[in-house]
Amino acid sequence: MRSFIIPFGNGGTHSNAPIAETAQSITPPLIFPMELTRSMRMLLYRTTSASEAGYEARTSRNAFSATALTGSAVGGEFVSVEAQSKISVTPWQDITRATTASQAITLNTRNRSGSSADPIWAVGSLELIIPDDSVIFCPMVTGGTATAGNAPIPETEIANYRHSVDLTGCTEVYASAYVSTIGAAGTLLKIQYSNNGGGSWNTLASWDVNANRFLLSDWAAIPGGMAGSVILRLATESGNGAADPAFANVLVIAR
Repeated sequence: MRSFIIPFGNGGTHSNAPIAETAQSITPPLIFPMELTRSMRMLLYRTTSASEAGYEARTSRNAFSATALTGSAVGGEFVSVEAQSKISVTPWQDITRATTASQAITLNTRNRSGSSADPIWAVGSLELIIPDDSVIFCPMVTGGTATAGNAPIPETEIANYRHSVDLTGCTEVYASAYVSTIGAAGTLLKIQYSNNGGGSWNTLASWDVNANRFLLSDWAAIPGGMAGSVILRLATESGNGAADPAFANVLVIAR
């Protein structure tokens, strides 16, 4: 049994926090296969000096299907904490959910007192308990974004996001991402793997990125050439040489 950490980002202000639950704009949602976990807790640090009575930070989820990936990430609550102190840690909580399918997780807020406080978050994370030690995680982009500057027409790597991983014994693979900044019409994001040290590349997942949306390649049989020691990378293709698409919370999981 082990834990997996999902970082929420590196800071920002939620101006005039409303009464209604509202997604935190500084936190792109992450898609995660919830059947892998059984409990979670939230850890947050708030830099605002004054206490805001009734102010809550909440992690919520939104179930979606492979054909409807653009829904709001404000939905059923996972964990919640009243954030009057600067450091907030929830107890471990069992996950209650209607489905074990992949769900979008985001940091949401609401102000039950009705005041117009401006809480500022410095850092936060969600910690998930993973009972199965055989699951392999490769978070390719977390706590920030990977930007393809002036994404060109030819297939081009997004620099500095390579990861080495040994998938020996794995039979299934999963990939997800979020489009933070859209690309030109027809631009593709690719997650690719190489089993020869980067000499050649094969595509694991490919998505159109001309809308702010969730990207998901759900559990599928692992390609034969990927079941061993491989290098993963991010690449774009069919850009217009001007737009700068950016991607958050890019995650590859194998089991």
